[in-house]
Amino acid sequence: MHIKFISISIFLIFLIFAFTVDVDVFGGGSSGTDVSFWFYNWTGFDTGANISQIKDFEKFNSEGLLTQVLFDHHDTNGNFIKGLASNGTPIFKFNNSDEPRSVVIAGTHGNEYPSEAAAFKLINTLYDNKDKIKGTIYVIPLSNPKAALEVQREYFGYDPNRVANNSSTFSGHVVNEVVLKENISYVGDFHTMYDTRLKLIFAASGYPKSEKISKFITNKTNSEYFLSPNKGTITVTCAEHNLSSFTAEVEDGNNYGIILPNRDQWSYEQMLAYLDYTQNYVEDSNDFSNHDSSDILDMIL
Repeated sequence: MHIKFISISIFLIFLIFAFTVDVDVFGGGSSGTDVSFWFYNWTGFDTGANISQIKDFEKFNSEGLLTQVLFDHHDTNGNFIKGLASNGTPIFKFNNSDEPRSVVIAGTHGNEYPSEAAAFKLINTLYDNKDKIKGTIYVIPLSNPKAALEVQREYFGYDPNRVANNSSTFSGHVVNEVVLKENISYVGDFHTMYDTRLKLIFAASGYPKSEKISKFITNKTNSEYFLSPNKGTITVTCAEHNLSSFTAEVEDGNNYGIILPNRDQWSYEQMLAYLDYTQNYVEDSNDFSNHDSSDILDMIL
């Protein structure tokens, strides 16, 4: 029994490293920024799904707004590769130096597509402009690919953005296994909403770091500013750990599971404003154009 446990442990460790890809191994490392990605298979939570089956994602992918890394595709030799989001929750890391350390989280609610599409666009922007990165940026474009595929807000029997303060929940794992374990100082959780207002930024009430970063992003993106009324959110939970955290929202007209015009762009601009505040990445006018995903696809393959 003991030998079997050791063998399983070694196998699991192998899997973690097997799904970690250092892009600069394939070239293009002159900027001094390392780019890598891996998949988390959260203990007790099966999040893997083939997101190439999501019609709206495929539409935006064909327009070059989403990286093809997580979709079914053929490599340069014509070999078929299954959609890699089937392996679990994808996490991208851009590392130039140790500080500052920030994370962009999208898809806490799987049915909120605009912020997820924006996160993929951000990945391509960061890859295209590695020389402008300072510190370390983590991007989780799909917290739960399976929830995205099934167009579900609630998953595992609860709303994941109300129980992040419980370490045994899925969102609690995101906080503990990524944010805290990776010593991240800045946390941006990106959502969409049904509201008469178009863009909102929520801060954790009573936490100066959260209120300061939220007001900056509010002003820079012409959003509206509110204090979060909900306990157990990723934003409040991270603020309780003395981190600079906020929630960004864009209106989706109650059309969950599709991407209305401009909504992904609004979310994307909130992400850029966030990384401007952290000084991980300073935008310019070119960052608001579409980015072709082929570079990342070629690097990963």
